[in-house]
Amino acid sequence: MSSPSPTSGLQRVLENERGRLLRFLAARGAADEAEDVLHDLWQKLSGAEARPVADPVSYLFRAAENVLRDRQRAAASRGRR
Repeated sequence: MSSPSPTSGLQRVLENERGRLLRFLAARGAADEAEDVLHDLWQKLSGAEARPVADPVSYLFRAAENVLRDRQRAAASRGRR
């Protein structure tokens, strides 16, 4: 039996930390978009190259914040056009 990939491990941590991540994103202005941000993060994790992560919880919180920031920048760019 093979060991689980690091990506599946990150997805498992994301599932376990879902509530905390949603509150974290809401506190940073995600409001109704928090679920969408987590979905985008899930998609990125499932398509990412598997590699070990030393601190998966911190990694996920940083990654979620980056996804939120990317979404906010894209919305601002659309608004300027």
